[in-house]
Amino acid sequence: MSPPGDTGPAKRPRFPVPRLMPRAPAADATAAGADRWLASPLPLAPGNPYAILLLLLPYAWMFRISILAERKADITQVGGYQLLQIVLVLLTVAAVVASQRAPQLWQISRGRPAAIFLYYYIFCLLTAAASAFPQYAVYRSVEYIALFSALMIGFSYQRNFFSAERALLILLMAVIVTNAIGRSLLVGFSFSLGRWHANDFPAGGAMLFCYCVGEYFGDNRDRRLRLLLGAAFGGFFMVLGTSTGSFAAAAIGLLVIAYFRRSLPMLLGGGALAVVLVLLMALGAFQTQDVLDVVAMGKTEKHLENASGRLPIWEYYFHNYVIESPIIGHGLGTLSQSGTGELVKAQPHASFMSVLLYTGAVGMLFYVTFIIRCVNDGFWACQRRLPGAVGCVAALAAGFVNSQTNPFIFDIFEETSIVFSSFIALFALFVVIPGKRQEAGVNERRPPAPLLPKAKPHAHHLRRPLVP
Repeated sequence: MSPPGDTGPAKRPRFPVPRLMPRAPAADATAAGADRWLASPLPLAPGNPYAILLLLLPYAWMFRISILAERKADITQVGGYQLLQIVLVLLTVAAVVASQRAPQLWQISRGRPAAIFLYYYIFCLLTAAASAFPQYAVYRSVEYIALFSALMIGFSYQRNFFSAERALLILLMAVIVTNAIGRSLLVGFSFSLGRWHANDFPAGGAMLFCYCVGEYFGDNRDRRLRLLLGAAFGGFFMVLGTSTGSFAAAAIGLLVIAYFRRSLPMLLGGGALAVVLVLLMALGAFQTQDVLDVVAMGKTEKHLENASGRLPIWEYYFHNYVIESPIIGHGLGTLSQSGTGELVKAQPHASFMSVLLYTGAVGMLFYVTFIIRCVNDGFWACQRRLPGAVGCVAALAAGFVNSQTNPFIFDIFEETSIVFSSFIALFALFVVIPGKRQEAGVNERRPPAPLLPKAKPHAHHLRRPLVP
């Protein structure tokens, strides 16, 4: 019989781990709860000019790539726009060094996916001599290190998670819009979806969509309006680009959200998208081109059979280049054409092939380690329901899936690389590192167990002397 006042056994929590964070506070940056639980892991510097400059420089670089583009420029020649790009990278390097935050930032990020990501490009820099065009490999390695570091340090100046999220949404919306404008300048503006077909700004839209949807169903209701607007914005540009890879990435992101949120609508939505993609492959076998024009615009049966021409490309690179240098690869960015020795810009069309091609088996170790650390940190953060955890994990999962058709990670820096790098920064600086510190703080403040006095032996434990 239960004692008076007993309501029966307590309900089992959703996850069998303690909740480290309280219910997320209001989006006001001055909220005491936000400062206490979700503050930046680095010292705050109100009014520091680098807080804005280090986020504007990557956007300026992306503006040069998207709007002031030279699509057929020779990589061995440096024109006016290429010179502007080099100047922007040098300014970024100078700003990163002048901020004096890089050593401290990478020290607290040690062992996290962000640090492993940086180590990969340092390895690319060290192996640039293996490239057919070492100067280009050095520049591309320094470019990715500088721009990625600028995003990490720029977000570290934000006061707390909520201000960092606000800055992230503004930056990513500007990046996606500028990228789409660049696409329209390239092919001409049109109301036909076929003219907008691409896999650069739709990939960014898919990641933004997954993040906002994942956080919209979280605990904090005060952020729902901006998250709803962000989801609508990302979803619009994802659909506008009519990229099958982005649709697949969004399906994976929704399934990740459904798993961690235990949400039936998300499970049904992600499952429906996955079923559509499976049917897409089956429809190709029946030559239903009219249906393919609806669900996979611009794709034919031949496209589906060889993954839009990627399978022959992967086979060519593997048999002609990867086997030649399987340990450290051929260096970042360029290849020497077999027979003629002519320099060509590599187009692996998949991040895993980029790793094998550029850095070989050693680079693949970084690649696999990065994935494992992302999975471990993702499960750790989502099970503790940390604010931003589910959204970041869903966005990174979508980005990783999409990078298998458009290698904006573990390759040269591209427009969509800003989106993926920003989510890495938010996840590391305002989700995992504060959560780990809070967990360590809880363990440190826990009082030690009291020392129990030694129990006196009972009489039957005493050994009596033998009687002769």
